[in-house]
Amino acid sequence: MEMRTSCTQAEFAALVGVSQPAVSDMLARGVIKPGQTTVEWLQSYCAHLREQAAGRGGDGELAAKRAEESGKRTELLEIKIAQLRREVVPVAVLEQILAHCGRNIRSSLEALPVDLHRLCPDLPLEGVKLIEDGIAKACNATASMTLASLDELNSDGDEEGGQAP
Repeated sequence: MEMRTSCTQAEFAALVGVSQPAVSDMLARGVIKPGQTTVEWLQSYCAHLREQAAGRGGDGELAAKRAEESGKRTELLEIKIAQLRREVVPVAVLEQILAHCGRNIRSSLEALPVDLHRLCPDLPLEGVKLIEDGIAKACNATASMTLASLDELNSDGDEEGGQAP
């Protein structure tokens, strides 16, 4: 086969080891161009193969997968850096801290009605009972708070970090 002249699709297919329909597809996609010599087709075909091997050719699937993998690696690295800087804390540790704070607050609040009654002996017992009930209600609501409760608050239109009504 003369390389400085043009060849048929079937001849080029035999030369590079593909089918004639594959050569026709390459022509349709512009990988190779009609009227070029066999050498030009071979050079264009090899350039196309190099682009595909590098992940830049055709459908770009390899490049997309590489970009996705790189993004995940970057995200994991950012998480590790944030942990080292102590900018993030595991949920279990936060739960322990909040439970401890809640117990301290509850004990302080539960002592409040007794202190009020001692300081203000004229305060009616109904008033003391009302204060005790309010404190108990607030403590119970806080103790029953979960992440699902927070999600419900946010889904009701409250902005994250905002105050509940």
